[in-house]
This record gives sequence, structure tokens and C-alpha cells, in this order.
Amino acid sequence: YLSTQGFKLLLNKKSLLKSEIARLANEGLINKGQEKAILDFYHLDENSDSPLLVIFAYFFIGLSILTFVAYNWQEIPNFAKTLLLLAMLFATHLGIFYCKNPFFKQGFGILSSFALLANLALLSQIYHLGENTALAFLSVGCVTLILALALKSFAVFIVGYLFTGVWCLLSLGWLGSEYSQSIS
Repeated sequence: YLSTQGFKLLLNKKSLLKSEIARLANEGLINKGQEKAILDFYHLDENSDSPLLVIFAYFFIGLSILTFVAYNWQEIPNFAKTLLLLAMLFATHLGIFYCKNPFFKQGFGILSSFALLANLALLSQIYHLGENTALAFLSVGCVTLILALALKSFAVFIVGYLFTGVWCLLSLGWLGSEYSQSIS
């Protein structure tokens, strides 16, 4: 028999672990130093009860980057566009390297993959590299999968998997040529 509170705790593993550690400390089975060490080890002292929202936020910020590049901002010189997107890519990599919170690190990984795709799309537009959009998605998907392995992140893996899925759909012609022409 599970109470409503017990059911909610089972759904949120982090809350369950926090409450169990607090219960062990209150019963005297572990001291306050051990309690703090366990909370630090599992990153439970951070106030991130909704990491999924952080991941989605970065995902939609990445989509907005692609939309911004796809808009063909005619007024901005090509050099400034390239510099802006390369700076964004560099900033996301700095965020991955220096961020201590694992959820924000995953978010920067997701944002980095979208920034890389935006860079490839922009360079394809500027230098008229052809309409091989599928190859751009495959390249970014492979880089994102390697990044997911390095970060040990399932969320970044899903994004890499989605990019390689788009490559597969474009290669098979299931997304249609009008989509591939609009990106590159």
C-alpha cells in the first residue's frame, strides 16, 4: 500500500533519495557530515527539481538558432554572421567545459549541436556548397553522439539520434526536396 506522498516520491527519485538520507540522519544512522557528503556526491544539494525543463529550454533555444539562420538575414554581412555563429559555438563549448551543474552541461551540449548545424547551414548558404543537407545532419548527428558519450548524457544522445534520423529521412527522400532546399 502506497500513500499519495509515497507514490510521488517513487516518481521523483531525487526527492526519494533526499528524504531517505534525511531520515537516516534524523535516526542517527549517519552523521551530518556523512549526510552532506552523500548529498554532494549525488548532486542533490542543487536546486534543480526540473532538469527536463532545462533540457527542453536548450532544445528550443537551439531550434530558434536554426530559425534565425534560415531566415536569410540579408542586412548583416556574411563575415558578421559567421563570426556570430562561431562565437556562439565557442561559447557553448566553454559552457560545457566550465559548467558544474550536469543538467546545464547537457543543455550546453544540446545547444552546441544546434549551433554546429547552424554554422554548417550558414556556410553552405554563403559559399553555395550545394544542397546536400542530409550530409550536414549526419555530420552533426555523429559529432553530437560523440559528445553524448563524452558527457554520459542520454538527453544529448537523443538529440544526436534525432539528427541522424533526419539524415536517414532526407537520404530516403521521405522529407522531400523542398525541405532540404530550405535549409541549405
